Amino acid sequence: MSRILVVDDDPDVLRVVEKVLALSQHEVFTAVDAVKAMDLLNASRFDLLISDANMPQFSGFELVRTVKNNKRFERMAIAMLTGLREKKDIEKAIRAGVDDYIIKPIDPMLLLEKVDHLFKKKPPVERLHYELPPTSTYAVAQISTAARIVQINELGLVLHASVEIPESTAVNVVSDFFRKLELKTPPPMKVIGCRKVEDGYEIRVAFAGVSDAFYHRVRVWIGQATRKGAA
Repeated sequence: MSRILVVDDDPDVLRVVEKVLALSQHEVFTAVDAVKAMDLLNASRFDLLISDANMPQFSGFELVRTVKNNKRFERMAIAMLTGLREKKDIEKAIRAGVDDYIIKPIDPMLLLEKVDHLFKKKPPVERLHYELPPTSTYAVAQISTAARIVQINELGLVLHASVEIPESTAVNVVSDFFRKLELKTPPPMKVIGCRKVEDGYEIRVAFAGVSDAFYHRVRVWIGQATRKGAA
């Protein structure tokens, strides 16, 4: 499953793009401006950035240039989403470093074609994950309230909790899983997604400021747990 970040200051555009991409099994995150987008980009990893051109404070062009100047994002595809149709605007986007240009208003079929084309040029990173059974000792976690870890992936955790936790909130998740990784303290984490589900909230948290060695430990554990079939 690919991870896509969509940035636009128009909530209606975000809803449309998120719905279209989610129906095609993409994991979609949204941001209303470039500052929020950089918070998400620094907290997690994405396969594709789709950004509006004209936004308050910092434009999409500035966001793209910032991302292109950071080697951490060199494998991430970038598309500009805008109503600007002039040749000079398209050339400006290309100079900023985008891989493609998506015109508003959104045509769902064309949007999906563009995304498919981008992922053919820059395939999404294959990420390991392991669905924890409810009986696993690693599935028990505590934030400010009791929670259950339902998934451990290379980038973070998916929690089920009874309370809503806003995006960008820094959280401290305590679980036997981190002791299994021989960590004295859990790594810092940030909420990158929270949605209401039937019996509570699904909360996605990303590891923040961790080393490649830490990611390696998580990948090894997921591989071992997948082979064993249980934690």
